[in-house]
Amino acid sequence: APQVLARGARASMARSEDDAELANILDEPAPRSERAAAKPTPPWYHGVGVFLAGVLVLTAVVLTRASPRSWVSTRAMRERTLEEPSRGVASSARAEEPPAAPLPRADASPPPAAPDQPPSINFHQPPSCDAYARVMARVEKDASSLRAFWASKTRDGRIPRAKMDEWVGMFERRERPFHDIMNSHHALVRDGKLYLSRRDDYYAPFMAPVVFDLIRAARRAPDAEFFLFLGDEPWGRDLGLGDGDDQNPYASHMGVPTLATMKYVDRLRSRATTDLVTPCYYSNLVDRACARRETFPPFAERRPKLLGAFGMHCPHVPSGSEVTKETRLPDGRPADACPRAYFKNLSQTHAETMTVAVTRVEEDVGLANRLGLTNKSDAPVPLLEHAQYKYLLDTDGLGRSCKFEAMLALGSVVLRPATAYASHFSDALEKNTHYKPVWETSADDAIDQVAYLEAHLDEAAAIARAGQDFACLQIGEEARTCYWAAAIAALAAMGEPGLTPTPAERAGLAETSEGDVRCDESFEDIDGERSFKCSVAKA
Repeated sequence: APQVLARGARASMARSEDDAELANILDEPAPRSERAAAKPTPPWYHGVGVFLAGVLVLTAVVLTRASPRSWVSTRAMRERTLEEPSRGVASSARAEEPPAAPLPRADASPPPAAPDQPPSINFHQPPSCDAYARVMARVEKDASSLRAFWASKTRDGRIPRAKMDEWVGMFERRERPFHDIMNSHHALVRDGKLYLSRRDDYYAPFMAPVVFDLIRAARRAPDAEFFLFLGDEPWGRDLGLGDGDDQNPYASHMGVPTLATMKYVDRLRSRATTDLVTPCYYSNLVDRACARRETFPPFAERRPKLLGAFGMHCPHVPSGSEVTKETRLPDGRPADACPRAYFKNLSQTHAETMTVAVTRVEEDVGLANRLGLTNKSDAPVPLLEHAQYKYLLDTDGLGRSCKFEAMLALGSVVLRPATAYASHFSDALEKNTHYKPVWETSADDAIDQVAYLEAHLDEAAAIARAGQDFACLQIGEEARTCYWAAAIAALAAMGEPGLTPTPAERAGLAETSEGDVRCDESFEDIDGERSFKCSVAKA
């Protein structure tokens, strides 16, 4: 029995010493009972052991100075030991190196990699996104509106976790403004993984590329909880613009952290909305077109005509107090104009200059008749055939045309009227450099633009090349990953520190990876409107 007690005492003392050592690493005080306990008097040889241990530690420090990367800092040990929810500090942080941070805001690019090494693509050290700075500046532009809103609502300018919990409850009950199961989605990024609401939500086939982009971006982004709006009609239409509007029953829910594929340009509203605009549905077509750009016909060998191919859609109009019937776009036309119908009718009298194919007419024959169109759709034009024309026409549909960036990548000159919608890259895009504006001087100036470009083929070829380079270099997969990750990081910075929920706390979300998204379409089969054979699996 005495031996058993002795062994137990020694084991207890060993555990106490281990706990004390761990407490030192974690910068935590020892338990109250241990601080109060009397310390045993160490034997005479204890001092000799401490001296020798000190010599060994000093020697190790001197030797490792030549290789600072082998010295893991106390902060890094603390990160690994506690598994802190704040993933913004890399576990590989060193005493002589600043801790690696999550993807920064657009106005603060990450440090470049060593000249002889490629950038490391992982959660803690994303590659430098400096090359996309002009496009990514849009993140800060939109995020500043969200920050300003919350700076006026909370003492620290952050979104309270309690408010997020309230919104999540509303989302799960599908209350406004989260009532649309196709457009509104709940998302969580945690430990580099993406969790989405996939049990009851409906993801239209054309939304699958957006989910692909999000999965890639989540690996680089800090922990964050937010909402997605993937509809054609910009988010916030039901919300109005401010919580001072007594006529708006949903105004108290302004400031929802939202990434949205559609957003009205600020000039159509009295002030900016708080959602962050993101890459759109057809962005992956840019990747496919850029991969094939060398196989497309040279510009000089393409047909000298203007091609437009799209579905029979007219744009949504901003509603409520933020826009009136007198609102005009920069070209002077009403905000509720339907450009696709106009250009189809224009092509009937200028067949030698332009060809316009309109599909999906049968979905709303009454609208087609009011717009002067026939009751039957034209044959769709495959996207690959677009590359046979020197000039391509793009217009808004229900929302902005997400096909615009793919058309730029085809290497033709894109003609485009002014749009009521912002895109994530629109601030970096330059008219007459990357594309040609139409509906600027007159309703039929597209005909004049084609004639001008045909008379100045060198200028036309330069615009086509600049537009293609912009698409391939600024809107491709790597650029979009940087943009999405920066947008998520901007929303993460708005949340209360350390309070991002775990997946277990959000039972309505399911981990989403590449295996949950499937696309079977080929580039050759995609037409001028859409023919996506994609799906996002239900959880």
